[in-house]
Parts: sequence; C-alpha cells; structure tokens
Amino acid sequence: MLQELQINGHVLTYNEHSKGDATFIFINGWSSFQYFWHPIIDFFKPLGRVVTLDLLGHAPARVPENFNHLEVAELIEIQASAIQKIANGKKVHLIGHSAGGFVVVGVAAKYPQFVESVVTICPAVHGPVRGFLYPVKMGYELLQTGLMSFIQKAVMMPFFSMELFFSFAVKDKSEFFERVEIQYFLKKYHQFFQLLDPRIMGIYLLMFDKADLRPLARNVQVPTLVLVGKEDRVVPAEQGIELANIIPNSELAILENSGHVPTLEEREETLGIILDWLREKKNQFVYQY
Repeated sequence: MLQELQINGHVLTYNEHSKGDATFIFINGWSSFQYFWHPIIDFFKPLGRVVTLDLLGHAPARVPENFNHLEVAELIEIQASAIQKIANGKKVHLIGHSAGGFVVVGVAAKYPQFVESVVTICPAVHGPVRGFLYPVKMGYELLQTGLMSFIQKAVMMPFFSMELFFSFAVKDKSEFFERVEIQYFLKKYHQFFQLLDPRIMGIYLLMFDKADLRPLARNVQVPTLVLVGKEDRVVPAEQGIELANIIPNSELAILENSGHVPTLEEREETLGIILDWLREKKNQFVYQY
C-alpha cells in the first residue's frame, strides 16, 4: 500500500513490499519511478523488509507550489529525512539508480549512523550534463525563448519519447525492444511516465549540470558497491569508476553488455552481483538477514 511522508512541504511516497529485520530501500533515478524496480524487487524480499521510495518530485511524489529550484544539499536532506522515517531507528541498506545512486551515496556520506551499506547503479557523479541530455538542459536554460513549451509537449508524447530515452539508454536497442518482458514492462512504465512534470525534470538537469558528488563521497565509510554499464551513454561509466576509486570501502563491478539500465539489460548478471555482494558482506552488518 502506498504511504506518504511530508517533509519541508514536499510529499514523498513509498511502498513496503515485504517484512523482515533488515531494511532495503530502493530509490529510482531521474525521470523514473518506483516501478523501475519491478523486474528485480521480488528477488530481494527473502532478505528482509524491502521498500521502494520516490526520488523527490517524481510522481506520485509532489512538490510545493513555489518549487522552482533545487540544490544538492536540499535533495539529500529531504531524501535522508524520508529514509530515516522509514528506517524506524534501524540501519538500512540503500540501493539507488542514476540520480537515485547519487542520492544514496550522499545520504551515506552525511548520515552514516543509519546506513548499513550502499549499492549505487550507474550513478550520476558530477556535471556538466552531456550527451543527448545536453540539448534538453539547454532548453531549460533558455526558458524565455519559449523552448520550454516545446520540450514539455515533446516529453509528454505518447510512448515515443519514452522509447527514445530507452533507445539511448541501452547498449543494444534492437535486442532490448524485441524482448517480450521488456515490451510488457514499457507498457506499464508508460502509465507512470505520463505523470512526469517536465518542469521538475528540467530543474534536476540544471542542478546536476553543476553538481559534484566527489568531495562528499570521500566521507563514505560504509561498504559500497558501485555498478556501471560499460556502454552507458547517459552517465559515462568513467564517472562510476572514479566514484569507486574515491570511496574508501568500495567495490566496482562493470557490466560489459549494458548501458544505463543493467537491471533491465543484464538482469540476471546484475542481480547475481548485488545479491552475492550482500551475502558476502552480511557478517559486517549489524542487522543480519
């Protein structure tokens, strides 16, 4: 059942998928939703309490009416507050993808007292925004030209714009879109995609264009697994590799045949890496599973 948290005028929602002593909180990335985790979430249920949590401003999360700017510190603080409320006084395992991967590292750096471990998948690490997102970011910088209106309409086009994003995000788009389970996933995913507020997505791009997680990441002391897709065209694999070199107690895994969404492109391989890593580290964790 969807539950709400109100934090500094923001409303974040979360779903609890299973019960247990250990808590695993999953945070989706930019222009994504809790449903992103659907293909893999069942595999984590035997480990304990599994929770999916919105990334700030990503539906069904809601922002204040006057929301028009976002700073990295604010994003991390609000997500940390939500995590702390969900944690109920226990340490948690954080798993994030892309912008969510950025967040979980930031939370672990600032609040090690309630973080047990971190898994960050294809994490955004620092600006500037490059690649196919660069012209989108530029559009939001030039609001006065009316380009914003065009972007809004383009983003909300039925199915096409979502397919376009995934075609850039994956390594092999032909193989990806031919898979029956992916076709089913995208049909359901599009229902959420239509709820996106393009204005908020633009605010994120402007923030990430100037963001730099590296100074904060040096403070992370908890066990951390960094997964990257070797062929990632959204966030270059080099960023995740650099992050793994910065975080003292971290391990790096490179998915050779993945782009930005290894949980969909190489699901079994990605699951194997994460679950094996968690089992290997379990003796270091306070809350056993």
